[in-house]
Amino acid sequence: MILALPLASCGGSTPSSDDIRLTGPDQSVMAPCTRPVAIPETATTQGQQAALWRRDRLNLVACVEKHDLTVTWIEMTLKSFERE
Repeated sequence: MILALPLASCGGSTPSSDDIRLTGPDQSVMAPCTRPVAIPETATTQGQQAALWRRDRLNLVACVEKHDLTVTWIEMTLKSFERE
């Protein structure tokens, strides 16, 4: 009986699972990054290669932005738990 009293006194300071509302980042942020463009085995012109490289660079920038948003979401979520 005496051992149960300290446990009961901690009940009010710990949030229950009903109190925690955690929503994830937007689904567009959680989507996997686009894989690099496949360079064809056949001969390509300089213009075609430039277009493929450009697409890869744009996808890389988009992936970095998604990574940054995900890290920001994680940091904000952790801070919100630290305040409680």
